[in-house]
Amino acid sequence: MNHRGNGDNRDDKDLTRVFFSAISVISVVNHVTPTFLTIGAIVLGVSASAGAETKRYTAERFDVAARMLPAGSVNVTETIRFRFDEGTFSRVWREIPRRHTDGIAVVDVRLDGQRFEPGAGPGQFSVSGTPQTRVEWHFQPTGPGGHTFQLRYTLAGAVRQSDAGDLFLWQALPTEHAYPIDASRIAIDFAAPPAGVPLITASRVAAHEQTLTGRHLEVTATGISRNGTLLLSISFQAGEAIAVPPAWQEQEQHARTLAPRWVAAAFAAFFVCAAVLLGARQGYVAPPRVPAALGVQAPPEPMPPALAGALLMKGRGALWQAMAALVDLADRGDVEVVETPGHLGSHKYDLILRADAAAVEEHQRAVRDIVFGGPARPATVTLGTARSRLARRAKPFSAAVERDLGARGLLDPARQAARNRLNSLALTVLLAGAAGCIAGAMLIHTYGLWPYFVPAAVVAAGVTGLVMGAGMTALTDEGVARAAAWRGFGREVDRFARHPDDRVPPSTWLAYAMAMGRAALWASYLNKHQRDVPSWFHAAAGSSGHPASAFSGFVVLGGASSTAGGGGSGAGAAGGGGSGAA
Repeated sequence: MNHRGNGDNRDDKDLTRVFFSAISVISVVNHVTPTFLTIGAIVLGVSASAGAETKRYTAERFDVAARMLPAGSVNVTETIRFRFDEGTFSRVWREIPRRHTDGIAVVDVRLDGQRFEPGAGPGQFSVSGTPQTRVEWHFQPTGPGGHTFQLRYTLAGAVRQSDAGDLFLWQALPTEHAYPIDASRIAIDFAAPPAGVPLITASRVAAHEQTLTGRHLEVTATGISRNGTLLLSISFQAGEAIAVPPAWQEQEQHARTLAPRWVAAAFAAFFVCAAVLLGARQGYVAPPRVPAALGVQAPPEPMPPALAGALLMKGRGALWQAMAALVDLADRGDVEVVETPGHLGSHKYDLILRADAAAVEEHQRAVRDIVFGGPARPATVTLGTARSRLARRAKPFSAAVERDLGARGLLDPARQAARNRLNSLALTVLLAGAAGCIAGAMLIHTYGLWPYFVPAAVVAAGVTGLVMGAGMTALTDEGVARAAAWRGFGREVDRFARHPDDRVPPSTWLAYAMAMGRAALWASYLNKHQRDVPSWFHAAAGSSGHPASAFSGFVVLGGASSTAGGGGSGAGAAGGGGSGAA
């Protein structure tokens, strides 16, 4: 939890809860850390009855008295003296995570010496929460003044065993407090004499000193800044503080002994899934490799741009190919584009359907019908609407592209079926692994992160399968050869856009550039060299600048998807956490 003080302190208790829920998750993830193991964040907070009310307060003292019991549990009494300077307060809460303990038992709750009973009304306290214990004081709204909040609780199994002996690792103060603490006194009575001088690590503390007398340790600190901490590390001779490790430590040790089995299971899961995916690939005969053709300075054949782009994607359809088909229809006289003024100088483009005659290919008819609808077509559609419709109905367009390629003898049904089979199975494996990761969260408390190795291996196998599928082509041998010629032309488009010569390329090159995923590059060329715009594009009336600037904006927006096609030292210590008021 997070308390704010010494300034404007807003009632952000909802944000606080979300923040420390994340702290709890992080604490669980750190469960496997063997050296410094954190019991978790201890959270203290004060909330107000008025959400937007400004509040100011400080902590005059934050005192802690602890007594270690022979079995390794620790009785803790915390006394916090808050001075409320401005605002109205009606609640105080404290959250104590249970991690690295065998449980937390609340013993006594008091306000200004008055003992509170369980309940939800004023003068009562409530206990809730998991994985942390949340204690709330409920009291009548109170304004400026000083009040003392006291909480007694028992941390079971707080002392652990280490290679050097028994160990009590404790964050005596909150690690998260957005207010300064004027002074603090930490007093601890041990069940056995410490083996040497306790190690204290202070952060953002002006001054501190310790006194060890036999089995009693006293630490005093002053000038504790915001988020200032005191980490105490007290060692004992083996067996003097505890005879057996706490249950949580035994559980961790058991989980570590099972780690090799989890790793072995992960390798087995990966290889089994990989074998299944390789089996799905059986029957696929890869075509011979054909390098990109050299010296291709014009489209190698009269093929619609969308189909040429699909050849470069090994027989797949994509959104930018659909936009290229729309520009192709404009080149053929079916569609016009009109720029209209937008808000704050932005570009807006309307697509106007003039005729239906040019849409002779099935994929062209599919684009026309998707963008402009059925028989009762609207006369005008915005570019944004067109892109949105094509994105939502990408599957019908891709199917039409595949049928057009198949009609030309460029698509191999056997290769396509093998690729689709592998991709579907790989996606299923990937989703199964992701579901396993979610289910694995239930095993973290018992086995740590090791169970995640198995679903992670399944996810890795699924990703491997998708990569394999991406390397497979659905084209026939002839389709692969013709795709090599189009790759050569694609390189010429790249070269010309970056280093143009004296030629003036025909307007049809735009559709090919978009279909090949080079819309942004071609738009840059058009804008830089101020080429004449095609007859089907009409810049906004009265607009300043060359029409090529507006046209390049249309190319960028129309083919935008084409670019896409192309811990601290105190970790592991008990205590710590946060505190504050609101």
